[in-house]
Amino acid sequence: SLARVDAGGALRVGPESAGAEPGPACYGRGGNAVTVTDANLILGRLDPDYFLGGTVRLDVAAAQQSFAKFMRLSSGRAHREKAATPFELASGIVTVANATMERALRVISVERGYDPRDFALISFGGAGGLHAADLARALGLAGVIVPRHPGAFSALGILLSDVTRDVSRSVLLPVPDSATAVRGFLRDLDGRFRILEREARAELHRERLAQPSLRIERRVDVRYRGQAYEISVPFSPSFAARFHAEHEKAYGYAHEGRAMEIVNLRVRLVVPSPKPPARRRSAMARNVREAIVKEKPVWFDGRLHPTPLYDRERLRPGARFAGPAIVVEYSSTTVVAPDFECRVDEYLNLRLSQNAR
Repeated sequence: SLARVDAGGALRVGPESAGAEPGPACYGRGGNAVTVTDANLILGRLDPDYFLGGTVRLDVAAAQQSFAKFMRLSSGRAHREKAATPFELASGIVTVANATMERALRVISVERGYDPRDFALISFGGAGGLHAADLARALGLAGVIVPRHPGAFSALGILLSDVTRDVSRSVLLPVPDSATAVRGFLRDLDGRFRILEREARAELHRERLAQPSLRIERRVDVRYRGQAYEISVPFSPSFAARFHAEHEKAYGYAHEGRAMEIVNLRVRLVVPSPKPPARRRSAMARNVREAIVKEKPVWFDGRLHPTPLYDRERLRPGARFAGPAIVVEYSSTTVVAPDFECRVDEYLNLRLSQNAR
């Protein structure tokens, strides 16, 4: 392959790009590599007039120049027969980026025994909404939820997240077979857990964290004897049955008669933080076209589609519209693909779902 996507989102092209400065060309800060951001701008999915609420104008000409350079280099090496158009090149870059993200999502869903059809994708970050519909389609997800202020969603999560302390102890204990031995085994584990809980409480005390509503979670890392990997399950008298079920979900089989062993004991102490109440709003009848700020051609499925841009601040609960569409706001941009529709729920989340057609 001539190209790769690096951690910063830039699509690097062979050795010629080794010295390229980081950052999209369209930011106008000296970047000259072809990046995913530039690709979304070329495709029309980012709008130069509404980036960061219009406070920063993206440089379309700089993005086009970086694409022209890319195409001159690639057409002389691997694509002599036909040079791609800028739209085709940009679409290919987005496809590569989507494939990378899709693999990561499969690792935490399909490869852990979860059916993506049972879940919705929560999209956040400045660029999450640009790719969410494509990922939902590829994985067969139930839909996409874009919360309010998605670009600040991670920061909000840090502010509202509970304080936790984790302690663990390696034990490598065989799980007994007989019911009599299991009862004694569970009592022994309970004593070991209490020791770990005292350690975790001492850490919280040293940091002067209040503990009136402390929540304690116990887990055990279990495996079949002879295995080199474990599955973490909540600790309870029925932890063995839970382990068999989780093993079958993750790997497609379980050996209920096979000897097991506990590798690690884990304790998590959780100090809940106060959460502001979620404000629920009633649906408001309003012409959704009042939220359109402009219309422009956007590249989808190999051609340009006339596409409206909606100002998210003007969208009210109950609003619904079909793709293709772009929803712009200060911290993010959300793409509603032609085969998706978008509605605004009572909490002002955007909910994207694929049309049946």
